[in-house]
Amino acid sequence: MKKASIITAIFLTLLFVFETYADENTIRLICKYSHTIEADGRSSATSGEDLVTVNYSDNGKAIIRKQGLGAEFNGTISDEQIQGKTEYKISGSTIQQTIVINRYTGAFEITFKIIGSEGGLIHCGICKPVAKKKF
Repeated sequence: MKKASIITAIFLTLLFVFETYADENTIRLICKYSHTIEADGRSSATSGEDLVTVNYSDNGKAIIRKQGLGAEFNGTISDEQIQGKTEYKISGSTIQQTIVINRYTGAFEITFKIIGSEGGLIHCGICKPVAKKKF
C-alpha cells in the first residue's frame, strides 16, 4: 500500500510539473479581424475572430494552431513577433497560409494563397491574450 501511495504522489507531482511547464510555453490569443486586403489592393471590412494557440520551445521554434483549421503552422517566436506557415489541400488545390503577429501591438496578418495562381488575400486585425478563466 505504501508503494502505491508513493507512485501516486510521484505521478501527481510529474503531472503538475508538466502542466505548469506547458502553460509557461503556451500563448492563447483571440484574434479579431478588422479588414481584408485583396490582390488588387482594395480593402474591405471583415468581421469574426479566431482562437490562436502558440506552443513554443526555448530555442524559438513554435507550433501555431488556429481554431477550426486542421493544419498546424510551423514557425518561430521572438520578443517582437510570432510567425508561421502552413500548407494544405482542398479539392485538389494547395492552399498556403502565413501568419505574423506583432507581440507588442497585437496586430496580425494572415495571408491566403492558392499555390500556382496569382493573387491572394491578407486578413488583418488585432490579437489579445485570452483570459485565464476556463468554463
